[in-house]
Amino acid sequence: MLHTKPSVAVAPYIVNYNGAVFRQFYNNKKSKKSWRIPLDPPHHRFQVPDVVLPDFLSKKLWLQRLTPEDGGSSSAVYLSDEYDVVLRHDPFEVFVRRQSTNRPVLSLNSHRLFDYEPLRKKEEGDDWEERFRSHTDTRPHGPQSITLDVSFFGSEFVTGIPEHATSLALSESPFGLYGSIPLMISHGKARNNAGFFWLKTAEMQIDVLGKGWDSETGLLLPSEQDRVDTLWMVEAGIVDAFFFVGPGPKDVVRQYTSVTGKPSMPPLFSTAYHQCRWNYRDEEDVENVDAKELRSHDMLKKVKNRRSHGEGRRNVCYGCGFVEQRWCFWR
Repeated sequence: MLHTKPSVAVAPYIVNYNGAVFRQFYNNKKSKKSWRIPLDPPHHRFQVPDVVLPDFLSKKLWLQRLTPEDGGSSSAVYLSDEYDVVLRHDPFEVFVRRQSTNRPVLSLNSHRLFDYEPLRKKEEGDDWEERFRSHTDTRPHGPQSITLDVSFFGSEFVTGIPEHATSLALSESPFGLYGSIPLMISHGKARNNAGFFWLKTAEMQIDVLGKGWDSETGLLLPSEQDRVDTLWMVEAGIVDAFFFVGPGPKDVVRQYTSVTGKPSMPPLFSTAYHQCRWNYRDEEDVENVDAKELRSHDMLKKVKNRRSHGEGRRNVCYGCGFVEQRWCFWR
């Protein structure tokens, strides 16, 4: 693939794990490995370490078949007896296909929204700083954002992207992410479930696009589209994406946890009632809430305060006149 402003080659790296997890990787980092085009960017993009299980990496399978299609304009990569992956070369697109129906399950760049800002050397006149109120991000390595579109076929709605209090089925509005897990799961009839996980730590925003968003007239046609389109925008990093083929919701979760591991069981107290609000004035205010409003019901296990109540936004601050600890009550 080529990024034309300026012209930079980005090499895709494709891995098949157990025929159910398909990993796609892009980076313009200079490397001796044959699956990366040797480039010489001024800096290296950050790659998230210590998330993918070592045992999972050992489950990599050799690509058994690579079959040209459409006169050589695309190639089909065998995943399993049920699924294969189709790579369209120009314009670039990748989608997982169910062989029994010859229909796509999920895809990347079906709408040509993939954009990869290459790292470059700063030239005279370049203003890389980003300002918000009193905060300034100098961005010493320059802009390096990545945008891509992911489509879930045969789906009625998508879930995941945990951050805000909203409906389980994500609606057509942007969801800004701070540090949550960028995992999205689609849901449809006849076990049409799939998942997409982008391994990253940089700030991200995801839009769940409404039906008919790509119509030239802006009107939804009588035959509704049988898919959910999403737009993923991240400020930095690389593309290290995992496709989970399902087909059931439990299958998607099992495939995801095979990559990152299963979460540990929470402590017993965390399964009880928690009290938290944004604006406790001081310790006395917290004690009043505990004594008057909650203790009578004998249900409170923990009161949590945000770090904005500590002096200088510290998590722990003794004798400073504010709420002294972030975790105030734990019974």
